Amino acid sequence: FKDNDYFTPSTAKDVLKERRIAGAKKIDLKWNRNHDNTFTKQAYAYHMFLNEGLLASRVNIIDFELKTDSDTYVTKMSLEECIDKQSLKIALGKSDSKGDLYKGNWPCDLTPSDSIGVEDCTTGYFPVYDLKTNDDTSDNHLLRNVMNVLNSNDAGLSQSQLKAKFDSVVDADSFIKYAALSWLIGNPDDLRNNQNNSYFYFNKADKLVVIPRDTDRCFGILDT
Repeated sequence: FKDNDYFTPSTAKDVLKERRIAGAKKIDLKWNRNHDNTFTKQAYAYHMFLNEGLLASRVNIIDFELKTDSDTYVTKMSLEECIDKQSLKIALGKSDSKGDLYKGNWPCDLTPSDSIGVEDCTTGYFPVYDLKTNDDTSDNHLLRNVMNVLNSNDAGLSQSQLKAKFDSVVDADSFIKYAALSWLIGNPDDLRNNQNNSYFYFNKADKLVVIPRDTDRCFGILDT
């Protein structure tokens, strides 16, 4: 940490606020639970999304060392960027990083739902659509509007009308890329297949952008 060479426990808010790991306020450290001996498949999947100009976590493979007074253990782990307000600001710039961000849990299939809110571990409240930004100001109307529009009656609509309906609430260009890449990496545990493991972000045009999450089942990995 910047304030000392070694970790020193602190409860001072001004100290904790400035502490970073790899430049981030928080990170995900993930062990190889899905038995990918190369340790590269999820990292490469995220790289595919990033390479197409989409939002996704940046990943590095690290040697993780755990020490006690009597022993040392070293293993490979994935160091993953968390999708949050800070990563959105880095990826999109200040002007387009102020939208509502939701972590989509199961079943986040964008059908109308009342399970929208802010996670509260102390009470065991884990909504399907967990609001991660603007939790003091958002009334969730953009997400509810997407649900209502996408699930309204399509009877009698032409192809062009269906396209216009979808385009009115979803960033269609980014979604098409997201859907194609999800198909290519073959993830059976995503929005398309298992209705989960996605982030939903509303850009400065108030259009829905889907962000991949937990792509660790990919390129032939089906093991839990």
